[in-house]
Amino acid sequence: RARLVSEVPLGAMLSGGVDSALLVGLIAAYRSLDGFNTFAVGYERDVGDLHWARRVASDLGVEHHELLLNREDYLQLLDDSVAALQAPLTFGNEPALLGLCRLAREKVTVVVGGEGADEAFGGYRTLFGAVSWRRRAQGFANGLVDQRGREALHRSFGMLPPTGEADFFLNLYHWFHFAERNFLFRNELKERVAHDSSLFSHVDRLFSWAPVEHDLERVQGVFLKGHLPRLLRRLDAMSMSCGLEARAPFCSRTLVDHGLGLPRAEKLQPHFGEDLSLAQSLIGVEGKTVLREEAKRLNLAVWNRAKSPFAAPFLAWFGPEHRD
Repeated sequence: RARLVSEVPLGAMLSGGVDSALLVGLIAAYRSLDGFNTFAVGYERDVGDLHWARRVASDLGVEHHELLLNREDYLQLLDDSVAALQAPLTFGNEPALLGLCRLAREKVTVVVGGEGADEAFGGYRTLFGAVSWRRRAQGFANGLVDQRGREALHRSFGMLPPTGEADFFLNLYHWFHFAERNFLFRNELKERVAHDSSLFSHVDRLFSWAPVEHDLERVQGVFLKGHLPRLLRRLDAMSMSCGLEARAPFCSRTLVDHGLGLPRAEKLQPHFGEDLSLAQSLIGVEGKTVLREEAKRLNLAVWNRAKSPFAAPFLAWFGPEHRD
């Protein structure tokens, strides 16, 4: 409620996911949505997010605006997004976010978005769902896992995963898939990344600051300390470059503490079985259970939609044929 106070026009970013949809649904409890503006952005090769954002906007009766980017649009926004960030791109979708902020600024001066919900309420399904697998890898190293468990580890990771916290985390935490890296990275860059000791030291420090009680809360702590600040810096840089104020209600200290303190069953609870692979343990399982239940209560169509990473089609747009 506090983040809705504004003396200038206020709107919301709709990603097509449960977090931003829930925000707009909850806003309706405090003010009329008549004339309320929402904004969405998508890529020409993947319009799924736009479809769901459009569906939520229609159900809630808001004024909806969207932006569809192709490769040329992305490149036109690229230099401005780097200048706004004053650094190399962090996630690769900064140009799309800049375009979205410019679209929103045509109608409003303040927007709210869903940043922080995944970190606080357990939304990164594969990473959070995999936390117990490091213990299984340790058990195998100590002779405590049988052949079925070994085969499940191989099916899940294509190898026996590392057992150290930082090594295991970095084995799963990446923006570009390994196939994309092979296409996008030159050999010398791949070699440098593979032997970047500073990266491992940085993640070790993040784990040293994380809560000590449970594995899931430790990984959530790493995301809150290392991942979320970069999301917020990206959002702030892109929005302020065009005179737009962006707010992230899920980053309220009260909400973050509440999310961290929830029982695992209210965040993400994979199935258990010694012979199940990681993918099998997550069949039908989505994160942010408590938020999804609230979205279901509000009859939001996306309440059970799987989380979808907002990644540009880099492989198609910037593969080897574009290196000239």
